[in-house]
Amino acid sequence: MLFRKMLRTAWSYKAQFISMLIMMTLGIGIFLGFNMEWKTIEYDTSRFFEDTKYADYRMYSETGFTKEEFEKIASIEGVDAATRYLSVNLDLKGGSKKALALDVSENYTVSTFKLISGSEYDEAGDGIWLSDKFAKLNDLPPWIRYLRRSICAPG
Repeated sequence: MLFRKMLRTAWSYKAQFISMLIMMTLGIGIFLGFNMEWKTIEYDTSRFFEDTKYADYRMYSETGFTKEEFEKIASIEGVDAATRYLSVNLDLKGGSKKALALDVSENYTVSTFKLISGSEYDEAGDGIWLSDKFAKLNDLPPWIRYLRRSICAPG
């Protein structure tokens, strides 16, 4: 009896009933979409941080850290790995607003790069690593990419 009354009421208010079903479906769909996207972002960032051994903390100094200061920092309880790192931003000739960051690390085990294509990092190598976005934006020909040997994304 109650079921028949519900069907009669839904039939007499069919426009409102259909719009309510559509709103519920959209709400559930949006909620599930956001939830799936969040889980994907969480998984991808966690994997990226693990792959690149991204540093939990960074300490900055205008003048740099001496070897003794670095050793004091590295000896703090809970510090697994540390490195001294230098980053210099350079303006490039021939283009307005074109810049290149040169990054040098003493110990290539902290905040490494994620390789997109090319060869793995080699200390004895004669090439440099370029950001894949920099190579695409500047239309570097394939022979320059081979000369540079590696194209990577910054970590």
